[in-house]
Amino acid sequence: MSVSTGSNHYSFNTKSDLTELSASWTIENASLRLIPFPRLLESPPIYSNDRSQKWHMCLSSQTISSTLYVDAYMRVHCADVVRAQFVLSVVDDEGVKTMIVESPSSEFTGSDSRGYGLIGNMTVHNLVTTQKWTAGDKITLHCEVKAIAVTSNRPKVRFSLPDIYLNKLSVLVDQKFTDVVLVFGERELKAHKAMLAGHSSVFAAMFNSDMKECAENRVEIDDLDYEVVEQMLQFIYTDRAPKLKVMADRLLRAADKYDLERLKILCEQALCELLSVDNAVHLLALANRHNADLLASHATEIVSNNIGEVMRTQDWHDMVAKFSETVSVQCDEECDEDKEDED
Repeated sequence: MSVSTGSNHYSFNTKSDLTELSASWTIENASLRLIPFPRLLESPPIYSNDRSQKWHMCLSSQTISSTLYVDAYMRVHCADVVRAQFVLSVVDDEGVKTMIVESPSSEFTGSDSRGYGLIGNMTVHNLVTTQKWTAGDKITLHCEVKAIAVTSNRPKVRFSLPDIYLNKLSVLVDQKFTDVVLVFGERELKAHKAMLAGHSSVFAAMFNSDMKECAENRVEIDDLDYEVVEQMLQFIYTDRAPKLKVMADRLLRAADKYDLERLKILCEQALCELLSVDNAVHLLALANRHNADLLASHATEIVSNNIGEVMRTQDWHDMVAKFSETVSVQCDEECDEDKEDED
């Protein structure tokens, strides 16, 4: 599911096996949608090559040295390997384009589909307050893509992982040179501190301190299932979690706890695809607990657009009952405090 934030116009020409794609994406109500800047914003899909490829323009945020920056990049979903290059520009109110990202020719696959560039040293504040780019309270991005399918005799990515990922997975499976143990009651998983710390700021802080986990080379985890952490480790080592779609809600909790930003975004996207009137309240609560802005945005939209149906769901009644119980407890506590003050 994509974030539909405005209008999208595209055209493409196909000459032999080369596809030239040109598209514009307008984000309406920019002052509301981009302040504060969401973790991820994705355009509606752009199709080419008889829809064997599906391209998106993306914006995401990151913090560097306490300053918030924007990433702008293209994402492609495709069955086969595609070699492509693209240019992303921001368009002002007079139609003048200012290039913000230019990618070299690179290979993209359905499972490794992000090519991106940082928008110089432009802060989010400048992006959304530059008057010539926000006229009419909207921002328009334009992309130009040239793509060509790569034909080769090598196995297709959807059937086999590249050797680099298999090698990393074998290191985890074989447990060679492991130097830390993750413990779940009577079960445990062995891993490498360098891999954990290199991907997670939480593990990095843990292993660079006087905490007992560092001294004992042992991390006890009592709030996550063994299977969840197993999938989290596979993602850390290979950038893939085979069971992500069927356990995205539990993996989201792990990704939030250990600050695994990319895994968190992928979990949010998987959950967005499952959103419905029946589960919107539940997933909105999950998103709020784990600061999942993309999921929260989608769930809020479904709730607000279907409030009558949502109010008839069991999740809604459970939420109201829980809220009433919480308010009642708070009132009782306040009354007790008032009585104590009077005494």
